[in-house]
Amino acid sequence: MHHYLNFTLIKDPEFPPEMLRAALLQKLHRALFDLQADDVGISFPGIDLAKAKFGSVLRLHGAEQRLQSLRSGDWLRGMRDHLTIGDVLPIPAQHHHRRMLRLRPRSNMERIKRRQLKRHPEQTASIEARFAGAKDERLNAPGLLLRSKSTGESFPLLLSLGPLQAQASPGKFNSYGLSATATVPWF
Repeated sequence: MHHYLNFTLIKDPEFPPEMLRAALLQKLHRALFDLQADDVGISFPGIDLAKAKFGSVLRLHGAEQRLQSLRSGDWLRGMRDHLTIGDVLPIPAQHHHRRMLRLRPRSNMERIKRRQLKRHPEQTASIEARFAGAKDERLNAPGLLLRSKSTGESFPLLLSLGPLQAQASPGKFNSYGLSATATVPWF
């Protein structure tokens, strides 16, 4: 992962930035899914966790050839008027690494309880006791509403940042550009 590519949202009076950001990430997801690419990571350099805001830049990290292909690809159709697309550039010499973390709140405890009861009917009493008084978890984190290419279901993608690291952690990325193990350059 030696190169990066920035997509900067252009302010548009007709479309809120959240809508444009979600549309861009949705299109990226489809492109990465169709390419079966597991070598492209994402980051949001302007992310502000305290305010649950992303900032205007979506950054892709990967090999130069892959990023050049994505930069010129047809997957950006309909978005080019809403973006400034940067050049594919080498990662600066001085940088850290970090993971973009997907947060999964336990936001529907009743549904989770029903699922547990269905899977483990022999444990009804312990499941009922465990979920007694359980409340839905709410997170204050930047998020986007997306639709999965594989399942067709909509879901909120909530993100946070892992700690800064001096060394990169290797791994593969999913079709949203996220990884449970791999880091992206952070600068």
